[in-house]
Amino acid sequence: MLNRAIDPVLMEMMVCLAEEGSFTAVAERMHLTQQAVSAQVKRLEALTGQQIVIRSPHDVHLTQAGEKLLIYARQVMALAERLRLQFSSAPLEGTVRFGFTPGLGAPMLFPVLSEIRRLHPRLELRCETGRTKNLLYKLEAGKLDLIIGAQAIGETGGETLCRERLTWVGDAERLVQPNAPIPLVMLPNPTFLRDHVFKLLDDAGRAWSVFFESDDVVVLRAAVQSGWGVSIFNRVWVEGNEGLVSDHASELLPDAGYVEFFLRYRNQSRNVVKSFAGVLRDVLGDL
Repeated sequence: MLNRAIDPVLMEMMVCLAEEGSFTAVAERMHLTQQAVSAQVKRLEALTGQQIVIRSPHDVHLTQAGEKLLIYARQVMALAERLRLQFSSAPLEGTVRFGFTPGLGAPMLFPVLSEIRRLHPRLELRCETGRTKNLLYKLEAGKLDLIIGAQAIGETGGETLCRERLTWVGDAERLVQPNAPIPLVMLPNPTFLRDHVFKLLDDAGRAWSVFFESDDVVVLRAAVQSGWGVSIFNRVWVEGNEGLVSDHASELLPDAGYVEFFLRYRNQSRNVVKSFAGVLRDVLGDL
C-alpha cells in the first residue's frame, strides 16, 4: 500500500504535521480547512492500514508508523524539489516508452513518474511492466525506449542503478525439514528471482520443489501466507507485513542476498530519452 500512499500532497501534509504539531497550524500553512486536513489524515491511515497520528486536545503526535512514513515523506518532497530545479529551464517534450520489472520495489518510482508528468505536460510517458528478458527483447526490437531490469550482482545487463535486499518469506520453521524438499512459491519462467532461488538452494545442497506459481505478486504473497511454501521477496514488499518473514529463516535457509536493478537504453536514443534516463539515474541511484 505504500506506493499508493506516497502522494506528494499527502507527503507535504505529513511533513507539516511533524513540524507544526497541530491540525490548526497545518491547515493555515497549507491553506486548507481543519476538516480537510483531518480527512487527509484518515485517507492516509486507510491507505497504509496503520494509525499515523495520536490526537489530543492540544496537539498531534506521530505514531511509530507515522515516524516511519515521515522518512518517505521527506524524501518525496526533496525529490520533487530536485526535479523542479533540474528541469525548470529544460522542459521535456516527446514520447518516451518506459518498461520496468514489477520487482522494482523502490517506493519512490511512481511518485517520481507522476511528478515528471506534472512538470512536463508535453512529455507523453508510456509505461509498462514485464519480466527482464521480455523487456530486453522489446528494447532491442525498438518497441521500448528504455528499461529497468533485474539481475544478479555482478551481471552486465546495463548500468547499475540500485540494489535491494532480498528476504525469505513463509513459515520456514514448519515447511523447511532436514530430509524433505523445500516447498517453493515462485514466479514462472523467465525471471531472475526464480533462477536466483534455485541457485541458492542448489549451492547449499538443499532439495526443492515448486508447489505454486503465479505472475501476480499479490497472489504469491497470499500463497505464502496460506502455507503453500517459502519464497524470496524484495525487502520493501514485506514492509508493513513483517508477519511474512520467518524469525528463524536465516538459520534454516541460505542468505537471500540482493537483487540489482539496471538501466538500459539504445545508443541512438533521442535526447528526451537520455534526459529521462538521467532523472531515473539521479533519483533511484540515491535510493
